[in-house]
Amino acid sequence: MGTMLAQKKPLESIQRSQAINFVAEIFYDELQFILDRRLLDHTMVNCHGMNSRVKSRDVLSVSVQHIATTNADKEYILLNLARNSIYHQLPELLFHPLVLSTPGMSNKEIVEAIRANEKQDKELIQFFAPFDTEFFKEKVRINNRHLNFFSDPDSKKNFIKMIEVMENVELSITSHQKYKLFLFLCNAERYKENLPAIEQLLLIVLGLKVKLRLEVHEINETVYLSVGSGCVGQTLGLNGLMISETDDLTATIILDTPTDDYEEVKTHLSNVRRILEFFILSTSQFVTVYTILYTDQISRKDYKTAMYFADKAVEAAEIGEEKLDPSLACRLLGNTLLGKASIYVRESLWKEAAETYYRGAEAYSRCNDYLMQSEALRLCGWCRENNYEKSLAAECYVEGFRLSDKLSIDLIKNSSYPLLLLSLLNSSARSKLVSDDEINEVLTKVLGDDWENYLYEYKRNLGKYNGMAEQHIAKS
Repeated sequence: MGTMLAQKKPLESIQRSQAINFVAEIFYDELQFILDRRLLDHTMVNCHGMNSRVKSRDVLSVSVQHIATTNADKEYILLNLARNSIYHQLPELLFHPLVLSTPGMSNKEIVEAIRANEKQDKELIQFFAPFDTEFFKEKVRINNRHLNFFSDPDSKKNFIKMIEVMENVELSITSHQKYKLFLFLCNAERYKENLPAIEQLLLIVLGLKVKLRLEVHEINETVYLSVGSGCVGQTLGLNGLMISETDDLTATIILDTPTDDYEEVKTHLSNVRRILEFFILSTSQFVTVYTILYTDQISRKDYKTAMYFADKAVEAAEIGEEKLDPSLACRLLGNTLLGKASIYVRESLWKEAAETYYRGAEAYSRCNDYLMQSEALRLCGWCRENNYEKSLAAECYVEGFRLSDKLSIDLIKNSSYPLLLLSLLNSSARSKLVSDDEINEVLTKVLGDDWENYLYEYKRNLGKYNGMAEQHIAKS
């Protein structure tokens, strides 16, 4: 503080400026700015109490004060404030008598008693000054966090912690990079699905050149569940390559120099992927990844891991419901729920499987995919039967049966819908829910007068297909 004496003129000028009328904490911040130094460790505060003459101003004066220490004098900035000290808040009886004068005291003795009381008053203010100073410094720090939210080092640490909570993703990047990403997220609408803008964003945040492009997503895996040892749909013209309604996103990281550090490359890939999740609305590519993962785990009979990835697929599809067209999002959700239910089936958890199949049926109903809704209801009823819940199973079959008026005759005949009809007819609990006359009337309209023979032939042909499939598996 040896140079503090050279700052007398700035101290005098600031006291003559409008800043002296500021609240003390704001005035103090302005004082630090003018003197271009942090003063918290070299500040003392004297609170002189509130009264009618000074209550319009918070800061009475500011000056330099020397305090003797063991080795040398120390210079302090002394702020005289029109505020109550801790001393002023405490009961007066703790420090002063109720009455200064006593009977028989002369005028001189009364004056001396008043002076002694005033002297004690000043001493007590000085005694509590260090405590008042600490309270003032804490208020300054709180105020500083508001005034210098983006520039103060301590405030910025809190700000970065807030960003980490809000972003809620694991990113292997510096605090400054998180700060830059946060600024971009404040204008996220400008970057959603805008690939050139996102490329520029990745360059600024990560310092990486990334090329983004959309590619057609082709689905080669069968989407139909197995019935016995066969797979419904494989011989009905419903199998083969399908083009997804959403494209896949390919991100290519361009490195200026070759690297052998594979961990660094993995970190870059992880960071780019997680940042893209903020700005890319499409979820089909993530659902596809999880679907491939859990089907792979099923083939290894690792059902616990398969269920983990199935849950992730459902979670991704549920996020897609908020961002994608309902006709697509609900189909994605229904598919993932049916996949999750199939894992429960393999573990013979019939109740959980039935509930999940029914959730899938509800998802399909929201996008008017009545064929898949009826198939999910059939599978739900099948699980209920395996759980010895015949009445609940019949309810599922009847609900699917009453979707027939929403399906075309060709679609009914060339799909798995007849399996639902066979399940309904074989149900012993259906009579309480639907009459034989209603079944006859509906099926005559859909399959013709000879509907019983049609279903018999369907069942017989399905049995032949299952036998051929078993022979093929045995030969393999």
